[in-house]
Amino acid sequence: MNYFTQADTEKLAYRQSIAGDTITNAAWTITPSATLAPQATTADTATCMVSGLTSGTTYTLTVLMTCGSGQIVERSVTIACV
Repeated sequence: MNYFTQADTEKLAYRQSIAGDTITNAAWTITPSATLAPQATTADTATCMVSGLTSGTTYTLTVLMTCGSGQIVERSVTIACV
């Protein structure tokens, strides 16, 4: 799992790409709750803007992607709010 830091005042984009397939759907979640908007999906990349974090809290951001081949891919990152 990848690890990132983000300030409570920042709004940052997180991206996940798929090589050799297309993304037909992407659903983003974050635990604990924060703002995930806007979200966008192109043929091979899912993107989500994250904001509204609380300083001193560690978050898990997860994207669940359905691909054109039928493959379902889940990826998560850890975000430490500083």
